[in-house]
Amino acid sequence: MNGLLKLAHKTIKENIFHDRVVAAFEGLGIEHKEYLHVWPRDSLMVALELKNSNPLLAKKIVETILSLPTENGLFYQRYELDGTPDAKA
Repeated sequence: MNGLLKLAHKTIKENIFHDRVVAAFEGLGIEHKEYLHVWPRDSLMVALELKNSNPLLAKKIVETILSLPTENGLFYQRYELDGTPDAKA
């Protein structure tokens, strides 16, 4: 595995919380404590990229994202870590 791919995997692993991909590059609660959200679109794109290298994690991410509440079948833009829609989005 080349260096860039290793860095990408490390970044993804550091930004997964309860099987959700979290937008906070520094890791949970370190630098961007006030900006920890789950973005369904981005999470599903990460799962697509992971499907060959870590299919179990990819499946868990997809299942978790698909279990989030929707409105009329559509995802909210972003969610809190507990899975509730972000009221500010």
